[in-house]
Amino acid sequence: MSFKVKIMVPVVVMFAYILFSAFMVHKILNDQRAVAPVINIAGRQRMLTQKMTKEMLLYLKTKDPKFLDQMKSTMQIFEISLDALIGSGKVPTSLSLKDTKWMYIPGAAGKVKEQLLKVRDMWNTFKEHMNSLARDGYNKESFDWVVNNNVRLLKEMNKAVFMMQYDAQAKLKKIEMYQYVGLAVGIFAVILTMLALFMAGKEIDKALEAMSKITDKDLVRLNIDFGEIPHD
Repeated sequence: MSFKVKIMVPVVVMFAYILFSAFMVHKILNDQRAVAPVINIAGRQRMLTQKMTKEMLLYLKTKDPKFLDQMKSTMQIFEISLDALIGSGKVPTSLSLKDTKWMYIPGAAGKVKEQLLKVRDMWNTFKEHMNSLARDGYNKESFDWVVNNNVRLLKEMNKAVFMMQYDAQAKLKKIEMYQYVGLAVGIFAVILTMLALFMAGKEIDKALEAMSKITDKDLVRLNIDFGEIPHD
C-alpha cells in the first residue's frame, strides 16, 4: 500500500463518518422539534378527560346549557386531537374551537400507536355514555360508567404520553451514541495516520542512510532492496 493511500484511508473514513453523523443528528433534532408539540397535545388529552367529566356533572346538577356546550366542545377537541395523534392531522391549540389556531402534528407509530388505538376504543364507549347523558339527562347506567371510567381513560392516555417521552429520550441517547462513536472513529483515524507517518519516517530514514553510504562510497558493504551494487 502506498504512503498516499495509507494517509488518505483514515482521513476519508473519518470524513465519511462525520458526514453520516451530522446527517443523523440533524434528522433526530428535527424529529425532536416535531415530538415536543405532539407530547404537549397528548398531555392535554389527560386534562380533557377530567374537564369534560366535570362539565357533565355540572350540567346534570344545574341544567345550565352553557355547561352542556362546554362539554360538547371539550369532547370535540378531545376526539379531533386523538384522531390526529393516531393518524396525523391538524389540532386546535386552545380550548375554544371558535377562535383557535390550528397546528399540524404527525401521527404515531409502533407501540405508541397501539396504545392510542386502545384509548380510542375506550373513548368510543365513553363518548356514547356522555352523549346519552347530554341527550337524555341523568340515567344511572351512563352516569356510573362515566364516573367509574373517566380516571381509567386518563390513565390509558397517560401511558401513551409516557411512551412518547420514552421514545424521545431514546432518540437523544442515539445522539450521544453517534458522538461517542465519532470520537472513537476520530481517535482510530489519528492513530492510523500517526502509524502511517511513523512507517513513512522509517522508510525515509532508511533511504537517507543508504544515500549516506553511497555518498561515502562504502559500496562493498552496501546491501539494499534492489540487490547489491557490483564492486570492481
